[in-house]
Amino acid sequence: EAIRMMICEAEHLPELRDIIGPMPQRLRDMLGGYLRGQIARGVVRDQSPEAMAQVFFGMFFAYNINQMVSPDPIIPGVTPEALADLFAEIFVQGTLAVPQPTGEEQ
Repeated sequence: EAIRMMICEAEHLPELRDIIGPMPQRLRDMLGGYLRGQIARGVVRDQSPEAMAQVFFGMFFAYNINQMVSPDPIIPGVTPEALADLFAEIFVQGTLAVPQPTGEEQ
């Protein structure tokens, strides 16, 4: 709720826009740095960490925007907490490094 309110009010309050404007980039940088480390360890597939971070946050952002404009629940019967868990699970499974077959397995 707070994020939705800030997004709506930022258009009218330049001070608020100055405060919250840099937040998405800071979050992407933070998650991107973590993902970069996981890529180096071979845990996460070797893709753009910044793009993966954007995808992760984009799921939540899109859901919240849809909730703002829809009078009905987007996914009936699913709590926001359960949905957050589902988004995280989808993201983790989608970014895991897939072991490459060795010559013996081919």
